[in-house]
Amino acid sequence: MAVPALRYTIRLMARPARRKLKTAMWVAITCALLLTAIAVSSRIYGKLYPLAHLVLEDIPQGTPGKTMLKVGTYNIAHSRGCGTDVSNWTGRTRRLVIAHLNMIAAQIKASDCDIVVLNEVDFDSTWSRRIDAAAHIAKAAGYRYVCEQKNAHVGVPFLKCSFGNAILSKYPLSHETLISLPALSAVENLLAGKHDAVTCTADTPIGDIEVVGVHLDSRDEAIRVGGMRTILGHDGVAAARMPTVLLGDFNSTPSGTPTVPKTAEGDNAMDVLLEGKGYHTLLPQGPADYTFSAEAPVRTIDYIVVSDDLAILERQTIRSQLSDHFMVAMTVALRQQHAE
Repeated sequence: MAVPALRYTIRLMARPARRKLKTAMWVAITCALLLTAIAVSSRIYGKLYPLAHLVLEDIPQGTPGKTMLKVGTYNIAHSRGCGTDVSNWTGRTRRLVIAHLNMIAAQIKASDCDIVVLNEVDFDSTWSRRIDAAAHIAKAAGYRYVCEQKNAHVGVPFLKCSFGNAILSKYPLSHETLISLPALSAVENLLAGKHDAVTCTADTPIGDIEVVGVHLDSRDEAIRVGGMRTILGHDGVAAARMPTVLLGDFNSTPSGTPTVPKTAEGDNAMDVLLEGKGYHTLLPQGPADYTFSAEAPVRTIDYIVVSDDLAILERQTIRSQLSDHFMVAMTVALRQQHAE
């Protein structure tokens, strides 16, 4: 009789443990479902609202009456610094992140650009202490108008990732439009996002300018070629209905420059843009014009390309160790007015 009694006693003792295990399991499942729902909601929000328009009221508008325009592009590498192998999760305090952003803003302000496109700029990411870097830089550098475009936007409590491209302007921006580019991975796009482009109209002293912020995928030239063809096929860009500038990190180099990538069919993203499409740029003339990487520059992948109704007066490569890319600036003018 002792053995059955012992078994019964063990079963009685095990019941509370089993109940606790079931409770813990249901709590874990509920938490997992809740976090998944929050992440999905965040992703849907990023898909539904990929653009944000900011006007910093306490910053004056740019100088009127100018006959030339200076534009710039800068991949700021999530404000993590110049190392290409450095994780975004630097562990820096909020004070150090702000200090780094202030140095980036000081460089941009010193460039005296009227319009700047930023790549790899964080809007609300945990690794950069959830600071809207585009708005912070714009305020510190003196840009009244900001268009933010999300490439990635997903988050759960205590962990968020939101970044993409931004256009900073001293003159009013309007008609902001997302240009959806081909995805390298459908799953990656579904879960986090992909490289897209943004276009808007800037009301500048030399007239309306179409500004296209570009950051093509770094991993595959075929995807970049597809992205470039999409940009050129976008309403108002291919036809260049108004003077147009395309700025950003193209992650490609045109024929005749170092390390030219090609698709299996022999295509190249920069060649697609520059060959017979009504656009031109100043190609790098040597190492002094290389933009990547900042630690050991070997090629130029950051470009400013303009439509043929704009004349290029000057190009600058602004070298610093604030990012793994160098900033590029270019002074342009309407070709007809410049000829006069």
